[in-house]
Amino acid sequence: MSFSAGQRRTFGITWIAYAGFYLCRKNLSVVLPLLNNVSGLRSIDLANIVFGYSLLYAVGQFGCGFFPTALEQSVWLAPACCWW
Repeated sequence: MSFSAGQRRTFGITWIAYAGFYLCRKNLSVVLPLLNNVSGLRSIDLANIVFGYSLLYAVGQFGCGFFPTALEQSVWLAPACCWW
């Protein structure tokens, strides 16, 4: 199976973007001990931050699952990559 240069470039950019989002999505756990010590946030405050982040992440996953089936890729992919 042979792919054109545009298809290979699109796959490469998409793969790099996905890998970047995946690797950077849960780095909050590294900062939590520092936030607890320096800012004086209580454990429940930190738990609320993690919960809010996880909730918004899940909503985003469902939204990104809906838009590809409802719209053409060119309509939602470029703005989504530019927004993030």
